[in-house]
Amino acid sequence: MVYIALKRIFEWIALVVVFLMFTLIMYKVTMKFAVLLEPDKFREPTGSSIKVAEMITKPISQPLYSKEDYIDRLRLFYWLGE
Repeated sequence: MVYIALKRIFEWIALVVVFLMFTLIMYKVTMKFAVLLEPDKFREPTGSSIKVAEMITKPISQPLYSKEDYIDRLRLFYWLGE
């Protein structure tokens, strides 16, 4: 009787171990595919791309943008809905 119970417990433990190993393998495979499919953020753009970041030429003591600039940017943000 005890032998049957121990056998059943070992079967369940083996099932859990196999399930966890399969889950880990699938996780690793998914992460490898995610790295392959992720675009390169630092690649040089091609075509008619323009640089959207401006160079900071103002001294540190002065604000980069005035209050009106922030309001205009906020209006544009709400207008475009992004």
